[in-house]
Amino acid sequence: MTKDPYLDQIPGYVAAVFHQAQLPPVNYRKNCVNLHKIQDRAKDITLSAGRGRIKVIGEAAFQNAFLTCLYRVLPTRKGDLCGDHVARFIGAYMKFANERAHEEHVAGIDAGDISPDEDEDTWGTRFTAKVVKAIVQGFGAKDKAVRFRCIQIFESIIPFLGPIDEDLYFELRRGLLDRTKDKETIVRSNAAKCLAVLCPHETPEDAREGEATVQETLLEMLSTDSSPEVRKLIVVHIALNDATIPHIVKRTRDTDASVRKLVYKEVLKKGIYNPNEDEGTRRGLCHPARLSLEDLETIIKNGLRDRDLSVRGAAASLIDEWVKAFESECVKPEPDMEERLEAGVISLLELFNVVKRAPEDLVVVEDLLRSIFTSRKELFDHIEFQDDYWRELGPENAILPRVFIQHCRSDTGKHNKDRLANILENNLPVVSVIAKCVESLYDGLLKAYEKEAVGDFSGRSAKREFILREMLVFAPLLDSSDQFGWQQMDPLIKRLLEEDQLPLALVPPCLDILRKLAPNEYEFVKTVVEIVKGIHEGIGDEAYFDAKLRQSLPEEEQAQYDELDFRQLNIYIQMLKRTHSTGKHQHIEHVFDDVVVPNLKREDNHRILEAAMTCLGLCALVRKNVVPRVLLECLKQICRPPEGTTVEITILLFQTVFDLLLNYGNGIYALAPNEPEFENLTREKVHEVLLDQLGELGNLEVLAVVCEGLAKMILSGDLTDPVAIINLLQRWTDPAIQECQPIMQCLSYFFQRYSHSSAKNQQTMQKIFMDVFKCVAKDRQKLGEDEEMISSAKLCEFFEHWTHPLVLEDVLKSKLETAEYFVHLDMATEILKELFERTYKFQKEDKKALFQLLPKLYMPEPDDHTDGLKVVPIKLLIENLRKYKSPDGPSNTALTKFENTLKKQYEAQLEGFSDEEYRKHEGYIELYAFLDDLIPLDDDEEGDSKTGIVPPEEARMRGQKRRSRSARSAGTTDMDEVESPGPPESSSRARKRPRLSAGTTDDDGERSMHSYTKEEDVEMGVPPQRPRPRLVARPRPSSGPPDPSEVIYISSDSDEEGPSAPTASSRPQPRPQPKPRPKPVARYRRSSPPTVKQEEEDQLEEEEREEDIDRDISELLSSQRISSPSSSVPSRNVSHVTVGHDSLFSSDDEEEEDEVSGLLAD
Repeated sequence: MTKDPYLDQIPGYVAAVFHQAQLPPVNYRKNCVNLHKIQDRAKDITLSAGRGRIKVIGEAAFQNAFLTCLYRVLPTRKGDLCGDHVARFIGAYMKFANERAHEEHVAGIDAGDISPDEDEDTWGTRFTAKVVKAIVQGFGAKDKAVRFRCIQIFESIIPFLGPIDEDLYFELRRGLLDRTKDKETIVRSNAAKCLAVLCPHETPEDAREGEATVQETLLEMLSTDSSPEVRKLIVVHIALNDATIPHIVKRTRDTDASVRKLVYKEVLKKGIYNPNEDEGTRRGLCHPARLSLEDLETIIKNGLRDRDLSVRGAAASLIDEWVKAFESECVKPEPDMEERLEAGVISLLELFNVVKRAPEDLVVVEDLLRSIFTSRKELFDHIEFQDDYWRELGPENAILPRVFIQHCRSDTGKHNKDRLANILENNLPVVSVIAKCVESLYDGLLKAYEKEAVGDFSGRSAKREFILREMLVFAPLLDSSDQFGWQQMDPLIKRLLEEDQLPLALVPPCLDILRKLAPNEYEFVKTVVEIVKGIHEGIGDEAYFDAKLRQSLPEEEQAQYDELDFRQLNIYIQMLKRTHSTGKHQHIEHVFDDVVVPNLKREDNHRILEAAMTCLGLCALVRKNVVPRVLLECLKQICRPPEGTTVEITILLFQTVFDLLLNYGNGIYALAPNEPEFENLTREKVHEVLLDQLGELGNLEVLAVVCEGLAKMILSGDLTDPVAIINLLQRWTDPAIQECQPIMQCLSYFFQRYSHSSAKNQQTMQKIFMDVFKCVAKDRQKLGEDEEMISSAKLCEFFEHWTHPLVLEDVLKSKLETAEYFVHLDMATEILKELFERTYKFQKEDKKALFQLLPKLYMPEPDDHTDGLKVVPIKLLIENLRKYKSPDGPSNTALTKFENTLKKQYEAQLEGFSDEEYRKHEGYIELYAFLDDLIPLDDDEEGDSKTGIVPPEEARMRGQKRRSRSARSAGTTDMDEVESPGPPESSSRARKRPRLSAGTTDDDGERSMHSYTKEEDVEMGVPPQRPRPRLVARPRPSSGPPDPSEVIYISSDSDEEGPSAPTASSRPQPRPQPKPRPKPVARYRRSSPPTVKQEEEDQLEEEEREEDIDRDISELLSSQRISSPSSSVPSRNVSHVTVGHDSLFSSDDEEEEDEVSGLLAD
């Protein structure tokens, strides 16, 4: 058979369609039709293969031409319009081709040409499989553009993929799972979307053994992926089920507002209904009736309190849809609610089980109702609470009017004032109606209690108690001018308080009503005290008033009397919480003497003791005459707690102390009488006790109270000692409290609030920075294996933010104050002084953090008032630091960056810098005293034992002599203890490292570096015939690396981060030439010219030193550790010398390494 000429034309025709598809305007439909015509004609071209077989060569030719064009678009970058157009066109054509192939397949079944049971194997499915196999090979390409285009094209194909081979399915799955870890965000997001669509309902049985399911992978990405785009695509496309909904609800607290908004708008809202379902099964997985109570609360609380306005709007829209869903279903709690507007709201409230909620847990329900009143104007404007509404109240009906009235009162907008006044006038019931409702509810509650007493636990009492509490809370919101109604309410509330069957939870709302009825605070206290007096005096049993007789009573009677005591204390506590003036309340004497004091001795009943202590502290807030005694007794019990003191009592003691100190301020000490027992009640003693307790407390609940109290005292100005802030910072960094959220949140807020409240506070934080830094560094060294602590770098970041003057500037604008812009320069001065390590030896990471903090510090713009008092000390400290404690690696880079910025910013202030002139300036006396202390004037001194800083001349003159004659110096390394491979030497000198350069050691054996002169950069010859080689001050040769056979490879353990040192087993490499030493700037100063005698002593000392050097070199060369220059060094000897930290020289002695390298290379 002759070849069809159309086969050769197919590539050109396909390329022409692709060319047209990439050009605007885009007409995918037209291009799909044109390309299908080419494929339709090509698939009919076949070739006989014998034995009745046919090759579809035309179909294969079209597939190859299509893939050729597809491959050309893969390298195009993201954002390329031509590439985007072609990628979308490929997806559109795959859909078009599969639809046409399916239509032909259905037509073949209808015509009887194809069996209905036969698998759908059409030219469309074969074409799709061919394209998918080609695309999946690009998932792991090195080029990120290819990976992106392959995922993008597959994303457009996947909705029309249809049945595919199992091997191809797992290949696709594996490739997409690998792309979920891609470093490109767009690749990860598209891969996650493809997985969600490809495997929406995969089970553990579907996955291969040992592999996580797609759902598990997507949920892990949802919680850990750093890109919001990835999380958004997963949230939208992941399949909704009982396992995924809780994870989606958690995204309501996502760090990105767009993700949070998407959860409410696209997932939860659209998941209310199941599409294409009948009425009976229409509720979707996100319908409020199908969500758990915990998820409902999370959705409402996080959405309505979100800081982003758009998220709050999306949450309000979702709640509105919930109400509409219940309204459409006509789910009514009661038959007579059918015509009411609030029917849907009541149905929604039933999901929250409000009866079993504590008053403080109703906040979520109140937020829900306020959102409904705001979003549903028709409900808010037309809802009515007429007299018939109050006759049959349920728990949901009771809470609705209260929140409605509170919402009306809270909206103070001028444009709503008249409208809200009309709404309130139409809906507020008269007081007498509520009074009758309260009385009826209380009588019904008593009857419910009677039924429960005989075994009827139907739950009616809890429901009636909740409704009664809502009515009591609602009553104070009523019209105050309704005198007739309030006259009915007054005796009713007093009767309720006198009843011993009134639940204690209803005492607070009853006292709120009495406070509204009373004309002033004095009358309110008088009324409550009279009620409690009536209860107290109404007890006729003498055993109640005699503690000894009460103990002889049966336990049941004792329990009744204890309950009566607790009820009286509870009423007084609620009364005192509503009393704010410190005037003379004569009626409180009865509270203090007859109720509080006797119950303070009830150590056998902690419940009553805690109530009595609470009452005592509240009494002291309104009675000044008892304040000193109460404060003193609380402090005594804090310092020496009695046996059996509980955590709750300890918390009450601290709360009482802090309440009194904060309420009365420093004037509290003037209230103390002039008696011996109060002589220690001073400000200093009290603060000392509290700070001691801060460091000693181990219970986190008590510690949280102490931290909060001290923070409030510091913010109020009552406590100004910086030691308190240091102690709080130490507690904040303590690993033991990192998981205690109350403490961490309190202190994190406090430090920021304190630092950004005034310039003085910022200066305080700056002054204590180094003290805190060193304390934390010391604590970090004591950590256990499993303990973690804040890093030095992170601590520096916090202090940099807390002390930044520009952050404070915005706060102080309203106070007409100015920030201290040079606070960071003062911090830099303190940091540089500490980096000399005169008083504290820093660890490597600590020192690195301090160096890297310097470039981040703020340098204000110089002005006419800027002088050198802030800038010059920093310049001097940097210069001296480079001479005596010069950093390496990243630390040196950071210091250089800081120095360059300083010179550029304050060029004018540093111009004409003269050391002699500044030395005479009064402002630099202390600085030069610090710098002069680094260079001792007495030649016989051994140097600063803390810093190890010794002047260069002194180190050269005495360092070698002292070390060569000692059996073991402070700087001896572990190498001294390594057994030599050769015969043992009789002298200990042979086992010691030769000291070929000057330096000193600190107490830990770590060498401290100092500046070097040119005389120290020397090269020493090693001919054995020369008995006295001398130091030659000549430049080190740099003609290339020495012969490897003459070099000892010494491992490096630098003080700064750098490349790892070679180990004993590593292959030796030629050592690079050491860098030339910088020329020193400073010289050793003498107070007077040297005398003749002194010069003779120096010359004698120099000769002795040279003899020691000769002896050291001879012993070094004779040892088997080092061969002669003319002989080769065996590999085993090199291995022995190159022993990590046990090398001949410690990691710090870089200058000694360089001299020995030059010595041996020569």
